[in-house]
Amino acid sequence: MTQALAPIVKISEELRLVFGWANVSMYDGTAVVDSQDDVMDSEVLVKAFMGFMADTQTGGVMHLRDEAGEPVGIGKVVYALPFTADLKKALGIDIPEEGVLIGLRVDNEEVWSRVKSGELAAFSIAGEAVRIPIEEGA
Repeated sequence: MTQALAPIVKISEELRLVFGWANVSMYDGTAVVDSQDDVMDSEVLVKAFMGFMADTQTGGVMHLRDEAGEPVGIGKVVYALPFTADLKKALGIDIPEEGVLIGLRVDNEEVWSRVKSGELAAFSIAGEAVRIPIEEGA
């Protein structure tokens, strides 16, 4: 398994957009392990992002939450493109990643400065799930 890294890959200063992988579930056919030692199936990831884009789209920073436990919003995810094996094949896209690529519009001035300086250089998704142990050799 490969360790997860979801770096920012492109910034549009004019549009205040930050593009990058929200999550990479597979890389070159190998499951990716995130920083909590979790692995997410590509199809499960796509379903989770479908709900996120339909209901919320709010981007946060460093998983900060307000007093009510809601994410502190710093902008909106305005683009989300899933890359599953089937979708990559259908689109004729040959890349090693499977996951979800996003475009986040950053509205918060402090966070925008931190992104432009390179201090904030990657995405990290938050969520809730039921952990299912992976059997060795699976």
